[in-house]
Amino acid sequence: MKNILFVVFLISLPRYTNAAYRVYQYMIASNNKNMAVNQTKPRYVLSTLDPRSYKSYHGANLLKVELLRTWLCPGYTGKNKEYCKSPLNRMVTK
Repeated sequence: MKNILFVVFLISLPRYTNAAYRVYQYMIASNNKNMAVNQTKPRYVLSTLDPRSYKSYHGANLLKVELLRTWLCPGYTGKNKEYCKSPLNRMVTK
């Protein structure tokens, strides 16, 4: 009887759990000084990869990666869903 109650409890858990993910905003610039000026301008990127993983995945020696801010988003990120907006952006738009 206890085993059956435990299995029922385990099956009911997913309904009560909430998914969340962390978004990182980076400023990315090239480390290559021989490139044209327009190619070395920094760009801003949102990612769910932490700073170490981002540098490893995209080439630590080729890019200068600077973390600007990070925030936590509730929900699910699958199926190319857009990231939630930064809390700072939500405060400005209100």
